[in-house]
Amino acid sequence: MARTLIICPTHDHADTLLAAIPAALAQRERDWELVVIGDGAPPRTAEIVEGFMRRDKRIRYIEHPKGAHFGEAYRDPVIRESDSEFVCHMGDDDIWSNRHLETMQRMLADADWAMASELSIRPNGRAVWRFANQSGDMAAKLASGSPATMVAGGLNNVAVRRSAYLSLPSGWTPAKEGHPSDKTMWLKYLRNPQIRRASSAYATYLKLTGTGARRAMTPLARLTELQPFLAKVNAPGYMDRVRASAEIGFNCARALCAYEGATEADTFDGGMTAIGLKPSATDAHVSIAVAGAPMRLPVTTMQLEQLETCWALARCLKQNLPFSDRVRELVLANDRIATGVFTELARQDMELALSGVERVEEELGLAKLACRLRLRLLLTDGQLNEARAILDTARSKWAEAKWVTKFTRELEGME
Repeated sequence: MARTLIICPTHDHADTLLAAIPAALAQRERDWELVVIGDGAPPRTAEIVEGFMRRDKRIRYIEHPKGAHFGEAYRDPVIRESDSEFVCHMGDDDIWSNRHLETMQRMLADADWAMASELSIRPNGRAVWRFANQSGDMAAKLASGSPATMVAGGLNNVAVRRSAYLSLPSGWTPAKEGHPSDKTMWLKYLRNPQIRRASSAYATYLKLTGTGARRAMTPLARLTELQPFLAKVNAPGYMDRVRASAEIGFNCARALCAYEGATEADTFDGGMTAIGLKPSATDAHVSIAVAGAPMRLPVTTMQLEQLETCWALARCLKQNLPFSDRVRELVLANDRIATGVFTELARQDMELALSGVERVEEELGLAKLACRLRLRLLLTDGQLNEARAILDTARSKWAEAKWVTKFTRELEGME
């Protein structure tokens, strides 16, 4: 019996397994079994996995025809037939550091379900750090009263005790069309009061998001991009350096916009406490939050300002408070973070988000930013005619701006 079962669903990536599986083989924690689950995968997938199987008996491959949605139903019997204590999840095009399994096991010492953070590398090379404290009442309230998009997601960053999985009324099942399969599954744990949950800012894997230019890349090209990261992911201090250079993800903005207690707080520290975060010096020890304890968050000065931007802007918009000089300063310095706040607010109340854009233009005098925010909200909401009219105006005012070209291409791709 292996202590940890690793499941790796795969559909059409094939070659990227040549980076993902070696990352598993490099783990300091050696007591594991890896099951690659083919969901209508091409024959090359079997060839690649069988090559690893001949060298390591801990690896096996189960082939299936293409299943519903992302083939979630194929994962359930693998877990039920296992006798492992823990279940971890591997993305077929992601790279674990060699401390990943031991970190996830440590998080489950006093919990049934655990979520660490995620470091993603965008096609332009920008690193993004996504984190959320899912251990306490705030996460449970969002899970019970909000759509799946309101909770934090991820696959590699979640591990569970197999006994907790078996205690659920249902395990992995196909998500509804348009719903993320990971968040749909994690909601089953978040909505169960008997499940003990843990969260941490630990970042032990790299996700090269399959967005933008990567959508057109072949699996072999994706592998070529992954290999340099595989070569350096375990270099001393590498993951910490990536984390320190990363922009914070929108999970924080999502929690602040969705949880009333956060924007009702009078101070930044109070807002962070409301969503279970405790920003600390960048060299502070990373903690594991259980049962709603604060999650220590080692951040740089840049990241601290990004967090403040999220809270201050969300508070002004949700509480209809005047924009201070400090808010204007933060928005100007962190316009991408500000866009994230408006995007998350629009998930709940599009009218409030659009009225907030009007305030950005009228009260802060930031016409260009307001135009970009409107376009983002309208495109996200599928209001293409309205977006086209605004984009025509933008072309006449800021024809040479890169963001105008970017939005033009995005709109053309949606029409």
